Amino acid sequence: MIKSLKVFLFIFLPPFLLSFNLLNAAAPEERFEEANLLFKSAKYSQAIIIYDSLLKAGHRSSELYFNLAYSYSKNGETGKSILNLERALDMTFE
Repeated sequence: MIKSLKVFLFIFLPPFLLSFNLLNAAAPEERFEEANLLFKSAKYSQAIIIYDSLLKAGHRSSELYFNLAYSYSKNGETGKSILNLERALDMTFE
């Protein structure tokens, strides 16, 4: 009984969990648009969280850095705004 349960879990559980995770994972473009909508709604802190999560996941673009910089600026975090604006400019000229 225990052995058959282990076999069942080993065979059927990983694909189920993988498919569940893939269904719930939003595409990076969707997350970027979600952050943009939050920014437009003046929810700068929430937008920053999403932009940062995209960067931590390895996504890089000048638009992402620029939007993050602008969000920090609107949130009153000038130093972080300048840092990310410089990153955006560096990517623009690569």
